[in-house]
Amino acid sequence: MADTIIIETMEKNGNRTRYGTVTEFRCEKERYTPYSSLTAEFVGVCDAYDIAEVSLYIGSRLVHRGTADVIESRNDGGSYRIKVRSYGYTKQLGQNFSEEGIISQPDLDAVMKRCGVPFAECQQGTDRVNYVYINDKTTAWEAICVYAMKAYCTSPFIRGDNVVCCTADTAVSRGYTGSHTVMTAKGQKLTGIYSDVYVAGLSGSYDYHAQSSTAQSHRITRRKYYPYDREWVYDLNDEAAFYLNYSERGTKYSAFRVQGYRGEDLLDKATISAGGLSLEEAEIDAVIITASGKGIFTEIRCYEDAYCG
Repeated sequence: MADTIIIETMEKNGNRTRYGTVTEFRCEKERYTPYSSLTAEFVGVCDAYDIAEVSLYIGSRLVHRGTADVIESRNDGGSYRIKVRSYGYTKQLGQNFSEEGIISQPDLDAVMKRCGVPFAECQQGTDRVNYVYINDKTTAWEAICVYAMKAYCTSPFIRGDNVVCCTADTAVSRGYTGSHTVMTAKGQKLTGIYSDVYVAGLSGSYDYHAQSSTAQSHRITRRKYYPYDREWVYDLNDEAAFYLNYSERGTKYSAFRVQGYRGEDLLDKATISAGGLSLEEAEIDAVIITASGKGIFTEIRCYEDAYCG
């Protein structure tokens, strides 16, 4: 592998160990998944009971940092290997409830502080809204989604080292040539798409409605009904749009795989003309980095849906 790959583990006492002989790994970041994920195997020995954190570096770039959800240190006939599965710290935003009640005039930072999840950061300088109401048993990530829809009419995403973002202020434009492109593809995924979303108003009647032209054109009927919800009372049309848009996430995509890794991150821009695929400043919505004895490869996916493209 041409690029230097390092897996770093941190013990509960803070001691860190770096492993440079990585036999294989797969690291993924995706527009609508609120965390990065890493599976890897590398040469070394550790006390699996004592590992608290796992990080992946490619060159000098920190690509992933998160908990050691599954780790095994194995001696197989004198061959020492460590296997690990790790999820970024922002995954815990979806596993913890936010405090119920009203947050007055919050920006994204205020919503994140209400959530109280360590090691997860957020984009600074975001817009303030008049309020965000949080229901009982609303997860921290769901509260962030409500804020992002109200402030920017979008869905939040993760950039860099566990940073929650609403906009791509630091996006990089990247160009690709056919000489290093090993795969191109186009596809669609309609598995979870809704055709109609109905939301009840204060009277209990389903007065708010959003409809998917994509579902209609593909002869799909899936109707969903949602009761009155104070989290969305500022505009119940936004609630209908939120659930419909989320069901359409990544319905159309263009994809390509290139040799190596160049630091791609979510919502960077990709320009490519190769293998019958032509994209101009297309938003990067999934980054899948894999490595084996054949080298490092990066698959890029660019979506066309309510928030992307």
